Amino acid sequence: MQYPDAAASVARGTRAMLGLTLRSLGPTLETVTLPQWRVLALVHRVERVRQVDIAEAMDVSAPTVTRMIERLVTKGLLTRATSAQNRRESEITLTTPGRQLVMDALERRMDAVSALLDSLDVEEQQALARAAELITSRLEAEIDPALDL
Repeated sequence: MQYPDAAASVARGTRAMLGLTLRSLGPTLETVTLPQWRVLALVHRVERVRQVDIAEAMDVSAPTVTRMIERLVTKGLLTRATSAQNRRESEITLTTPGRQLVMDALERRMDAVSALLDSLDVEEQQALARAAELITSRLEAEIDPALDL
């Protein structure tokens, strides 16, 4: 490694961005737990997902996902329907309130990131954007959709 402090700098930066993300989720986490948010974010990204795929993506047991989904259905944030392709499987989708909850959280995160960028000059913004694109391109295959905060 040519720049010995690079790993520490990137680790601090990612920790700070995770903190920003979690703070932007604050109001959302008054309605759902963090694992429930992960389910909502996953369903939002793929629109219609099988319950078994949620369990696999989150690396949790099927009964655990069943309980989480049931709670989110009870809260009116998800719907569960029998799959047209396989009647033994359930397909999960967001309800309108569920979609709104996710969109509000994503908007708060974008506002927080925009405020951070506004504190930087144009050259710093460009450098940060290039670094973020580089890191993302290297890690794209490893990004876990269930961890989308």
